[in-house]
Amino acid sequence: VITLNLNLNMPSEDFVGSSLVFVDEHNASKTHTVDFKAGHSIIHKGSLLHSALPIERGERQNLIVWLFGEHGDVRVAPYDESEQMTPAERWWGSMAYAGGSDEVRTEV
Repeated sequence: VITLNLNLNMPSEDFVGSSLVFVDEHNASKTHTVDFKAGHSIIHKGSLLHSALPIERGERQNLIVWLFGEHGDVRVAPYDESEQMTPAERWWGSMAYAGGSDEVRTEV
């Protein structure tokens, strides 16, 4: 799983606190702190142990997206060519292309 954490605050929407703390995956006694500012985003492995420190003042608005691969896994190695999707399959699904070709229908 890959996690995308996007801060939706505008620069004028000030908040204090809520830094993200990540546990080092090679040394559990070591942590890394990331200050999370308005408009910034962070992408990280979802399996990496992490937490957010308390918000001390203001509000923080976040959009968090978890990206999963087939069977809930995120694949690191490239897919074999026979397993790859066409652009139409990837972006518009099976409803958007005709007869298995790459021709994209424009009507819905």
